[in-house]
Amino acid sequence: MPHAVKGLSARGAIDANGEEHDLDMIVLATGFQAHQYLSTYRVTGENGVDLHERWADGAEAFLGMMVPGFPNFFIMFGPNTNVVPLVAFYEAQAAFAAALIARAARTGKKRIDVRRSAFTVYNDWAQNRLAKTVWATTESYFRAGSDRTGKVISQWPASPTTYLLATRFLRRLATTLS
Repeated sequence: MPHAVKGLSARGAIDANGEEHDLDMIVLATGFQAHQYLSTYRVTGENGVDLHERWADGAEAFLGMMVPGFPNFFIMFGPNTNVVPLVAFYEAQAAFAAALIARAARTGKKRIDVRRSAFTVYNDWAQNRLAKTVWATTESYFRAGSDRTGKVISQWPASPTTYLLATRFLRRLATTLS
């Protein structure tokens, strides 16, 4: 299409000039910026901290799901969780969040956060492992700020089983409820 899409019709799309274009298929693409997690969402944590400012040198989260100072905020398919089988990762992430929320509800707590120490140890471990992979040598969306940090932000650095076990056994150790 020569112009932006303004709307859809039964036969295709209507462009910004009002012209209808007959189409067999419409593919919605919001831009390939896989390294910009939550790129269109504003997330504000404690003391007004903006998540994107916090991620200026590349996105990072504990198990790809939690960032210290952003309580009760869980990310699905966050940093360093790109691996196959994705569905198993989604299920593990949902179970992780649901178990923490259920525990908070059972104990009358209102706030779930990840310990900064667990966050730091986890992300250091992930980057040390990823530094030894081909992803660390590519110039692609795998890496954030390749001109600054070179941090690999999309890929998971170990086996899927390691991730699945981590989401089950590190929940209590890595998080706080208050």
